[in-house]
Amino acid sequence: MDKRPLPAFGVRTLPNLPAKLGSLILMTAVPAAANVAVAAAYGVWDEAAGSALQLVINLCAIVLAGLLTLAVQQLWWWNLARRSRRPAAG
Repeated sequence: MDKRPLPAFGVRTLPNLPAKLGSLILMTAVPAAANVAVAAAYGVWDEAAGSALQLVINLCAIVLAGLLTLAVQQLWWWNLARRSRRPAAG
């Protein structure tokens, strides 16, 4: 594997990507879920509903980003495979 830093990140972050994605999911989901529970425990239903809506929006955005990433990745691999199947010129 190439040991040079990735130009977009400045450091080699690819091996740490799963941990960073997990942290991102936790930072978006846990506070909203916790606020739903606390607001429900105190009977503040408007705040619980707002936090539940925020949690649903966050989770939908995570799923949408994952699906978009997989679609782009599939198109990239499909294009790469199609180019490698072409006969050599000449």
